[in-house]
Amino acid sequence: MSPDTPRHVQTGPFWAAFITRGYPRGEEVSAKVLTVLAAKAAKPKRNAAGALVRAEYPDRGWPRTHQQTEDVLRRLVLPAWRGHTVHEVRRRDVIALVEDIAAEHGPHMADKARAVLGKFFAWYVARDVIAASPCLGIERLGRNVPRERVLDDPEVAALWRACGEEGVYGAFAKTLLLTGARRGEVAGMRWSEINQAERVWTLPPQRVKNGRTFTVPLSSQAFDIAASRPRFAGCDFVFTADGRRPVGGFAHVKRKLDRRANIAKGWWLHDLRRTCASGMQRLGVPVEVIEACLNHRSGTFRGIVGVYQRHDYIDERRTALQRWADHVEQFVTREPAAVMPLHGRQW
Repeated sequence: MSPDTPRHVQTGPFWAAFITRGYPRGEEVSAKVLTVLAAKAAKPKRNAAGALVRAEYPDRGWPRTHQQTEDVLRRLVLPAWRGHTVHEVRRRDVIALVEDIAAEHGPHMADKARAVLGKFFAWYVARDVIAASPCLGIERLGRNVPRERVLDDPEVAALWRACGEEGVYGAFAKTLLLTGARRGEVAGMRWSEINQAERVWTLPPQRVKNGRTFTVPLSSQAFDIAASRPRFAGCDFVFTADGRRPVGGFAHVKRKLDRRANIAKGWWLHDLRRTCASGMQRLGVPVEVIEACLNHRSGTFRGIVGVYQRHDYIDERRTALQRWADHVEQFVTREPAAVMPLHGRQW
């Protein structure tokens, strides 16, 4: 760190130290933030980390990865290590913490915490604040198994009907299902991102996982859901409950939908993205179009193909997402839906 960095921040309480992490991209923390940290260190507040990082990087958005990182540090690490400095944490402390998290929250969350702490301490090693990371040599507890959960048509219908009783949270979940977008992207949807004439939703790079502008063609059903949301003066968010901030508390949203939908088999909000992709596949949509809908840069678009393939499949994506929305509507209402013509192409 800079010689001007207050010593209190360099070695002070762990809660203050972790904010200087800069988050996954490794930005240097400005003197302004360090000054604020020094002033706040003696009396931490619950949301200090999120508030300070958002204040320092207002134009970077608030990606899901940043939220998860803050959540792990604030909810799991801070209560155990409050009052300690980064210099005092030893490998046995990390092992004990990871094992405690595994016992209470399961091996997957324990491995996530271990990964977050590994990046966290590596950031300090690279800046010569500590000599070595206490996370070195600590192995993962489990094996990450990719989820395969896809909601079937009756479950989709049950969820859709449940969404109709949950206001903004139901509209949010419906949009997840129809667009296949990530939950953080949909939650942060802004009116300024929607072109009503062309019915497209354009996400700026700072709100996209791969850092590239991404345009989502909205089916007529998805567009109508967004258009039906009330607009609050001075608020640009489409899905907001209070007219000040986007919807959040996804676990709370999920519980509300569970109580109404009564879906027997467990599911997550992210499974709606997989359900959308699987549904389009069942309708005969080509894999490259599905990957383009999901904004994936792997599989079909990996390697040299990704370097030279610049076609955005916007027309094909519009058709695919409309066909999927029509399928959902038809199954929910049990009424024939007008299928969008394929412009001479047959899938």
